[in-house]
Amino acid sequence: MSLLLCEDMCEHITEDILKTLVSMKVKSVVDLIGYSLPKLRSDCRQSGLHFETLMDIRNELSERFGAKRVNAFDLYRKPLDDYRVHSFKTGIHELDQILTKGIRRGEVIQIEGNSGSGKTLFCYTLMASVVREFGYKVLYLDTDLGFSAPKVLEILRNRFPSLSDETIEEIMSEMDVLNVFDMPSLFDTIETIDYDLETNADSVFKDLSLLIVDSVSSLMSFALKKSVAIDEKRNRPKNRGFDSLALTTQMGQMLRALADKHSVAVVVTNDLMVAHKNSWNKFCDLCLHFEGQEVVENEPFFTTFTVTQTYDRSIATPIDNMVEISEIGMGSPVAVDCPPEPVVQNRSQRPDESQHDSAIDSD
Repeated sequence: MSLLLCEDMCEHITEDILKTLVSMKVKSVVDLIGYSLPKLRSDCRQSGLHFETLMDIRNELSERFGAKRVNAFDLYRKPLDDYRVHSFKTGIHELDQILTKGIRRGEVIQIEGNSGSGKTLFCYTLMASVVREFGYKVLYLDTDLGFSAPKVLEILRNRFPSLSDETIEEIMSEMDVLNVFDMPSLFDTIETIDYDLETNADSVFKDLSLLIVDSVSSLMSFALKKSVAIDEKRNRPKNRGFDSLALTTQMGQMLRALADKHSVAVVVTNDLMVAHKNSWNKFCDLCLHFEGQEVVENEPFFTTFTVTQTYDRSIATPIDNMVEISEIGMGSPVAVDCPPEPVVQNRSQRPDESQHDSAIDSD
């Protein structure tokens, strides 16, 4: 007979968690340990359970009661996702502390902030950390020809000074960059990745763990300007609101599905220009708001930038964490004391879905 779950088994198990697990038909230790991780993540999102807490429970029970017996066919059929690292450190110590578990696979993470706030440099640092520490592939979708290989190289050399040139070359060879200039190209790329992973065991994307889209606002702006130009040429009434919402919804659904289905961490940057912000945010699991000083002439990186964790779906209690970090990309960042009041408005709770969606300024 299977060992039934109870509160005495683990300090993290509560009565509410037990009730939710029972509703998911998870009643025993074997049920929980054998639960597919992609499905567990999805069910946690739907039920409101804290995924990381449940993973801590699962890992503790697995260690205490041992691995369940499986046959060779089950091992072959079991998704490789179950054996992969499920979260990544950003490579920035102070930021990793407020994120607790880092950047999680199977989730959509938004990095928002004005132009020049350090979003792209953060993406470079994250890429370097993921490939260096875990050896997984990274795909960077560049929407404005702004990718800078020399900056990535400099970040690697500053953060990992002991690495040889040969090792650095191997790390950078795991970073693929693809230019995507419009929404149809983005949709085609996502569909290609999904189809190839589904049908090809030797897919070039089989070790893909991190997908970066830098930036979604550039794609949205281009699409809406094109739509307005067509309306004017054909003397049609402007229908920007509908076009904006349709594109935002389709993009969010496709990125969300790719992250869930293939356990890929999807990171998108946003210059705070995307229309229907509330509609877009519902597809994101984590949002980080960046504010940074402009680059000082003759200095390679920002002197200081501020990151505010505006919401995180995996955390049971809404929070608003802020951290200030010096010299992103230049060796180990140094944290400085935060001012008593946040520099951005408190958005510890997810945006109110009922609020009126703002329109994009495409001029």
